[in-house]
Amino acid sequence: MNEHERTCPECGETIKKAAAKCRFCGHRFRSADPLDEPMTEGQKKVAKTSKIGCAVIVVAFIAMLSFCKPDENAGSNGSAVTTVASEEDEDTPPDQATQMRIVMASQDGVRSRLKDPESAEFRNVGYYSGGEEGASAVCGEVNAKNSFGGFTGFERFVAFGEDIAFLESDVEAGEFAKVWQGVCVKADTDEVQLP
Repeated sequence: MNEHERTCPECGETIKKAAAKCRFCGHRFRSADPLDEPMTEGQKKVAKTSKIGCAVIVVAFIAMLSFCKPDENAGSNGSAVTTVASEEDEDTPPDQATQMRIVMASQDGVRSRLKDPESAEFRNVGYYSGGEEGASAVCGEVNAKNSFGGFTGFERFVAFGEDIAFLESDVEAGEFAKVWQGVCVKADTDEVQLP
């Protein structure tokens, strides 16, 4: 990028510095000089993410896998809650209805991460409790619309109830593959597998 160009804070495309409106997404600028403008929500999000770094996300994700698992006793509203596993919970696998509640809550957690939650399409979703870490997880693929209204294509996800959900695009591909192989392992008692 040269001195006469800037990046649109909404779509990330390179445009002329003097442009009042982005030719790709239609974002309107308050001034021709980007230094005169306050940071947009998109710019704040990018700045925050770059400061935190992918390594911190991966370490936190692996730590959560070690200490958390979905509660087999769903709350009064029917949603599954993520709690620290107790010794007696590990001996009794959840029944099919409980597994289905955990899957549904996990799908809600994935939807909350998407730009257009209503457009979410899921496939190959299942309940997995045979992983190395001993934590139950919901793994599958999701496709949803982006800011421009187009579908982005299916990407894998791993979720642990409504509160903890990660998309493959959230972390480095190699790190996500390790987590996927470590937790998305089917046990004999895992009954819920959705097409």
